[in-house]
Amino acid sequence: MRYVAPFGQPDPDAPYVNGNPGTGVEGSIPPAAAIEHAQREIVAAIVGSGQTPDAGNLTQLWQAITGAFSKATNGYLKLPSGIVLQWGTATVPSDAGATTSSVAVTFPTAFPTAARALVATPTRGANVANGYTPTTGVSSLTSTGCNIFIDTLTGSSGSPITITQSVPCVWFAIGY
Repeated sequence: MRYVAPFGQPDPDAPYVNGNPGTGVEGSIPPAAAIEHAQREIVAAIVGSGQTPDAGNLTQLWQAITGAFSKATNGYLKLPSGIVLQWGTATVPSDAGATTSSVAVTFPTAFPTAARALVATPTRGANVANGYTPTTGVSSLTSTGCNIFIDTLTGSSGSPITITQSVPCVWFAIGY
């Protein structure tokens, strides 16, 4: 959006002034574009956020601006380019005697087109006895979620290491 100077001003950056009949100061005359351009810009932000303009709702611009992010534990940030960043936590449950386990994760907001990558990292070990940190992976990545899995693989002794406790993870996803 560009600045629209008062009507009849040769300076394109001329400020608007209030009139004062007592001192003979004439007030600025706003050209139609000064009002129309601002309104169209605001309506574009409202429509772009997925809302329908409503004369009875004077919070729609605020909703359009604040709806582009969430700073929650499981949150997101929508960039003007259309790229969406999302993050969160998930806990992979203990599966007594097993060497693998998984948890379904639902993203805080769906990616409009597709999720492109997700990285998950465990924040503690999977086996109480030896504190073994498992391999973490992702499967079934969609625009709305994925599965995060852990796999303890095999210990250095060649015997399987079983999952004896739940494993909290943090994750980060990118898409558009």
